Amino acid sequence: MRPSTKLSYRSHRSDGAVMHRIVSAFGAMALAAGGSAHATQPPKARTLAGPPVAAATAGTGQRTASVNFPGDSVTEVRSPSGVTVYYVDPGADADGIDERPIMLRYSTGRTEKIDTFTRNADVSWSPHGDYLVVTDWIGSNVADCLAVTPSPSGARKRSMTSVVVSRGFRNISRDIRGGLHVYVSCGRWVSPSRVQVEVEGNENCDPGSSGCPPREFDHFLIYDFRSGRLDLSKRLAQKQSG
Repeated sequence: MRPSTKLSYRSHRSDGAVMHRIVSAFGAMALAAGGSAHATQPPKARTLAGPPVAAATAGTGQRTASVNFPGDSVTEVRSPSGVTVYYVDPGADADGIDERPIMLRYSTGRTEKIDTFTRNADVSWSPHGDYLVVTDWIGSNVADCLAVTPSPSGARKRSMTSVVVSRGFRNISRDIRGGLHVYVSCGRWVSPSRVQVEVEGNENCDPGSSGCPPREFDHFLIYDFRSGRLDLSKRLAQKQSG
């Protein structure tokens, strides 16, 4: 398991499309902080769940389950199927914001923008390179995983936050809607087309106030790219029944 780079805590303007998919998923969650450097305590260093899977070849030639942009000093990762995910760093704008597009480059030379990040993002190809997950650490209190199916005619993209909420998992939806910190991330690949999705964070209260001890939550699900299904993982089912 490889911990990704800890988030940077400077104020930033988040990409409109990214924020739209988050807000549309669960309304006005605690995004008011918007990545503020002073609103919350930094979260722990992120660690992807499960054992590494040799899923892609990074620019260094090392085979790895996940690469952190820009923390691993790698700008692109080529999949076994020949599609490359990479990011472009145009440099900070006049406001000091560094918005980096995440792109796909197909074997034909065609390129396509699939996301934008300002802090850092974890990217991971499936073992055969047919699917891609991008966990965007959007702010100090929020992250979302984008499930991407590359296609020369246009990639299909699904926000895991939106999928989780739309599926109506009562406890998980409650935690997402009421959470002060909500991190939806994609971890290990459990098969060539199925990936583990983790929803973790803590409840919407001030941990420093009396009578309000922080309550943490941690849920595990499995997303199937082929069927589009999202199911509770056996790990979570066993935990709930135990």
